[in-house]
Amino acid sequence: MDTKPVWQSKTVWGAAITLLSTVALLFGAEVTGEEQVAITESTMGIVGGIGELVGFVLVILGRFKAVKRIG
Repeated sequence: MDTKPVWQSKTVWGAAITLLSTVALLFGAEVTGEEQVAITESTMGIVGGIGELVGFVLVILGRFKAVKRIG
């Protein structure tokens, strides 16, 4: 079975956004199901982009810290 980090899980993000929507409802703000889906999709895009950026930075830093030349 393939695995992925928890922060890449739509289920985890969807649950977190649902929880936040419920808390918002307690304070008088209503978030519809469609808005929850849109927020989840946007969050996944942002998280994916940040993950790619971090990966890129780590690759570049790793090359500068390397002690052997690429041959």
